[in-house]
Amino acid sequence: VSFLSVCDHNVVEGTARTAPLAIAAGLRYIHGAEIDSIWDGVDVHILCYGADIAHPTLTAALRHARRKLDDMSVELLRRAADYPALSISEYDQTAHDPWRGGWKMLQYLLQKGVTAKLKDGFPFYARYGVTYADAGFQDIETIARAIHAAGGRAVLAHPQVTFAGEGIGELERRVLGAMEMGLDGVECHHP
Repeated sequence: VSFLSVCDHNVVEGTARTAPLAIAAGLRYIHGAEIDSIWDGVDVHILCYGADIAHPTLTAALRHARRKLDDMSVELLRRAADYPALSISEYDQTAHDPWRGGWKMLQYLLQKGVTAKLKDGFPFYARYGVTYADAGFQDIETIARAIHAAGGRAVLAHPQVTFAGEGIGELERRVLGAMEMGLDGVECHHP
């Protein structure tokens, strides 16, 4: 690795903490983030590269997306009444450990024994009707404008995952449509 960017979801603490470490190790570094947006009812992740991570327009967009994700978790707890061991007050007091991966709710479900792995928490949202489409995320154009205002580049993240199962023609249509909303690039390689 000679060039590095850390792009955590809807936060910049990781990229801010990594930058001096990468530079000290002789790596080229670019600040990054991955921001949730919504398009046609689909959660679309937009990678932000090279922006001023302290720019007020960008930080407002990040805070908005983070708040919407957190609101989804609280709504999940409200709806998951068939799990009496889960509580909003206990969840509020639970600390999120960013080094364990995932977000706070995924860690909470694991800690409470509701799931066996972090990724097992994803289906809970759909099971209880807590969807990205209804969460109130900003659209792609708004996120792209925020990234550009901060001097960064907006890149469509993992379109083959986001639009999985729609066929190559539909994937192409979606990617081209997203690009028309002010994006600067497309992530081509994703594990």
